[in-house]
Amino acid sequence: MLTEEEQHQLYIQFDDGTAIVCTIQMYGCMLLFKENENTNFYYLVAKEKPNPLTDAFNEAYFNKILAEAKNTISVKALLVTEQRIPGLGNGVLQDILFNARTHPQTKLKFISKKDIQALFFSIKKTLFEMTGEGGRDTEKDLFGETGGYQTILSKKP
Repeated sequence: MLTEEEQHQLYIQFDDGTAIVCTIQMYGCMLLFKENENTNFYYLVAKEKPNPLTDAFNEAYFNKILAEAKNTISVKALLVTEQRIPGLGNGVLQDILFNARTHPQTKLKFISKKDIQALFFSIKKTLFEMTGEGGRDTEKDLFGETGGYQTILSKKP
């Protein structure tokens, strides 16, 4: 059994003895490209769409995402598939939906305007809180420190 320090997918040690260690849990990848040579789909989509933490990710933009989606998909599918909102995945989805009081399997055709607005504000608020607290308490940063955001729904007891 490997120790926590030995479990990594990337370990770069510098001449001064410092190092960068990267690990991936569940879905993720690490890519290295020269400038303007990255053709990775997920990277390109993420660059062209607004970050949910910016003003560009506003209600009008969110409503456009909804209008372009089939109304037969679930709220969960809307938020975490097809790179509609790059970077938003299952790990943050649970708290977003909980805060919006929306069941993940609710089909878009059954969601009200009030529910859509609650969902939009929950995305913004929950992600701002997670970011402001240095990440979720279920994840570690580059220094091995867990984030300060107390997850509502997670595997953590």
